[in-house]
Amino acid sequence: GDTEEGEDEEHRSGKGKGKGGVRASVKKLNFAGGSISSLEATDLFASLPPFLESLSLKDNSDVGNAGLSALAEAVKEGKAKTWRRLILDNTGAGEEGMEALWEALASVRPELKLETIGLRSTQCSRRVMALVLN
Repeated sequence: GDTEEGEDEEHRSGKGKGKGGVRASVKKLNFAGGSISSLEATDLFASLPPFLESLSLKDNSDVGNAGLSALAEAVKEGKAKTWRRLILDNTGAGEEGMEALWEALASVRPELKLETIGLRSTQCSRRVMALVLN
């Protein structure tokens, strides 16, 4: 394709390095409210970038149980190792989705660096919450 004058092959191919010779990477991912449905969640969560530290799904009420189950699969694949913040406020998640996610997080707990979890307007029983806290 067309390139601007002075642009080299490394830049066009996306293989270039960022400031100081270090590759740029996505650390924080905040999805706007209402921008993700459970249908999109499966593909989206499977392709979450490595080294992600913060993921916010706040006010994406269509994510629901199916979306959180897809997020749980991403966790099992090692995508949560660098997460420090996970915001699930008002994601439409019920008991089933929350349980799937907590079980996945518990399975990778030794590697987990999670410090903050947002759960406003989610359905989470004491039994499921015990999975998180234990």
